[in-house]
Formats: sequence, C-alpha cells, structure tokens
Amino acid sequence: MKKTAILIICMMLGICSSAQDFDEQQEYDTVIYFPSTILECPMFFDSIAQRQFYNNSDDPDFHPSYHDFMRLLYLRHYCQMDSLPNVYHGAKVVGHQSLQGIRSFAQPYYLPDLDTNAIIIGVAAKIFGDRPPMSRIPYFVIYDGTGNLLDYAPILYVMYHYHTETASPLEYYFFRNGHSLNRFSLAYDKNHTTYDGGWGNKPYQFDHTMSFIGGDPSQKRGACKYEDKGCYEYLPPLYRMYDSVDWVSFETDSVYKFYYKKQIGFYPIILVPKNNSSLAKVDVSQHCNIIPNPASDFCKVISRYKIELLEVFDMNGRKMFEEKVNAYERYMDLSAYPPGTYIFKIKTNAGNVNKKLIVK
Repeated sequence: MKKTAILIICMMLGICSSAQDFDEQQEYDTVIYFPSTILECPMFFDSIAQRQFYNNSDDPDFHPSYHDFMRLLYLRHYCQMDSLPNVYHGAKVVGHQSLQGIRSFAQPYYLPDLDTNAIIIGVAAKIFGDRPPMSRIPYFVIYDGTGNLLDYAPILYVMYHYHTETASPLEYYFFRNGHSLNRFSLAYDKNHTTYDGGWGNKPYQFDHTMSFIGGDPSQKRGACKYEDKGCYEYLPPLYRMYDSVDWVSFETDSVYKFYYKKQIGFYPIILVPKNNSSLAKVDVSQHCNIIPNPASDFCKVISRYKIELLEVFDMNGRKMFEEKVNAYERYMDLSAYPPGTYIFKIKTNAGNVNKKLIVK
C-alpha cells in the first residue's frame, strides 16, 4: 500500500500525526488482537445476554456474580470464612466504581511473535455507563514493557456509551501515534473523573472474563463450594492507586488475588504487515470462533480480522442467515433455530473459514 493510501486510512481513523509511523511500501491488515482466552471463553457482557454464561454453578438456584465482590462477600458472611477480605459490597472488580483510591486498571500483553513492523494504533473496548459532561476526561493509555507511558486516547462524552451491557458495542479509541512493541500494557486511567450523582450518570464498567478462585475446598456443591474458574491467558491484570506510581498485580493483592485469572477487555488494535507476520500467516480458522458451542439461545461469532460476510446453513445446505457484518463480532439469536448442526461460513478480510455450531 502506498503512502498516500496509508495516510488516507490514518486520517479516516484519526490515528496518525505523521507519515513516519508507517513503511510507505508496506501493505497492512487491521487486526483487533483478541487473546486466545477471549476467542474461547464467555465475557461478562456476554453473560448478560445469555443466562447460561452467568450461571457457573451446579446448583440451578445459585447465580454467582463475578463482576463485583458479592461472591467474595457471600463466602465471608454465609460460609463462615471470616478471614476473607471485607470490601464494599457495591464496588465493581473492574471499572470506575472499584475499590477506593484505585486510579487505573491495566491489561498486560506479551506478543513475542508480533512482527517488528506491526504498529499498535489504539484500543478496542466495550464500555457500559457514561460520564458527567462537566467532569474531567478519562483515558485509555499505552505503557511499554518497563512501565513508561507512551501515549493516550481520550474517552470522550458520547451517548452511545449509555447502554445496557447487552447493547454495549465494541468501540475504538486511537492513540496520537503508532507504536511498534511486543511487550506493553493497555490501561484505563480515571484522571480524577467524578460522579457527583447530580447528572444521574452510570460509572463506567468494562468487559472481562468471568473469573473467581475461592470457596470451601470441602464443599463440592452449593454456594460455599470451592471454585477455580477463569480463562487465564498468562498475564494477570494490574491496578494502580492515585497516591502511587507502582502497579500492583492482581495475583499478589489480598483482595484481587481471588480474581487474578481475569482478562480485561482492553484489546490492542494493530496494523499488521500483510504476508510478513505470524498473525497474517496463520490459518484464519485460528483467528475466529463461535462461542458457546454447543449453544441454545445465543452465540457470538468473534474474529481478529474484520468479518465482512456471515452465512449460516443447515446440514441440508439450506441458507438460514446472511448478513454483511463489517465488524469483529456478531451476536446471533438462535431461538428460532431447531436443534441440530449448522455451518457458519465466515468471510474476513484475510480469508474465509467454515465453522460448525451445535444448537441444543
């Protein structure tokens, strides 16, 4: 792709301050890097859309909540586990309304196979809530592997953030410059944003995997049983307090250690050199998936490469669905699909793949 085309794309996305960020002779694919964890496991916002994601228990009457601290508090107060931390019941594990004094949450990444010419240009994330219009602006921030702040992207006050969790779309926030890194962290910085209650706004929450470790090892069923649930990628999230420059790993914190197998939904948007990168050479089937599978009422088609066209066929070859998606994920309502096996034909900008889905 010539420099002119790159500059046009940059201006359309609002990401480039100069042409020097890009190789003028190189063609790029735009990839949202969903870790393998995200391609295989349900997320918090998914669980709102489908109750079976929420109910991670053998007991049908027990619906644990992993997006706040209620599971931890339940164990403390109702399972005689008094040694567990006592935290504010209304706090969210990851979000603006978290434990007092926390300024930032970060999700580290280490992508050793990422091409040295690949360029991180922004963050893809789902946000639930909105911000008082007169408050300070929070940011998404990128740090290098040693913790140096490199760039930021403002989270402006716009009404499309004000959704129920099911409707919160994947949105894109672009840095001022591109960055070539394979070890980095993406963080949310509150930046002293305040919610005084006068505007009726809902503090920001972010998508994440449903993770929790704790309970009574002697209990095999019921609300007090021991659980080790999570879709663990290998790098626990971090947080930082307002009065500190140091980051704290979830794994080592007295409260957050119960949630360290969590993956926060801050995803790098990466320009990947075409035909010159591990992300470009791997079979497209390794970069997309359908979850859950088997499914009953809903499923999600997710891809690192943009989905251009999605078609669904039954085993007799009858076309059940067709849509030009032009996005990186698509929720599917399966309530009208009879039980059986279906073929999902997924066309992306990097190639095509067929996936089977079993509808229960």
